[in-house]
Amino acid sequence: MKWLGLVFLMGNSGALKAPQVELQPRWCVAAPSESSCKADVQVQWSQPEPLPLCLYRQEQQLKCWPAALQGQWQGEVKADTPQLFKLILSDGTVIWQGSWQVLFTQHVKRRNRMPWSLH
Repeated sequence: MKWLGLVFLMGNSGALKAPQVELQPRWCVAAPSESSCKADVQVQWSQPEPLPLCLYRQEQQLKCWPAALQGQWQGEVKADTPQLFKLILSDGTVIWQGSWQVLFTQHVKRRNRMPWSLH
């Protein structure tokens, strides 16, 4: 019985490994006339051991998994500032975070002809 307890402690003494996470796309490009950017975003993750995780965008909870090795979320994101996505354990520990960037294009004025043209 003593050995069983020792094996149990040794088996759980490893550090928590970071999950493999894919955030697609990682940015959104808005037209000059738009005040925000809108895109379909997908987050996929996998973990070597089942853990109770929740996915958050900023402070908003998007989805939770009670004890899973992998998970996926897909949804529309509309924002005018960068958004932070996080995977958080049930005890509040953040085990991954990734940023979704918002880029605004600028309208570039182009000359129609060379400056010396008469047309």
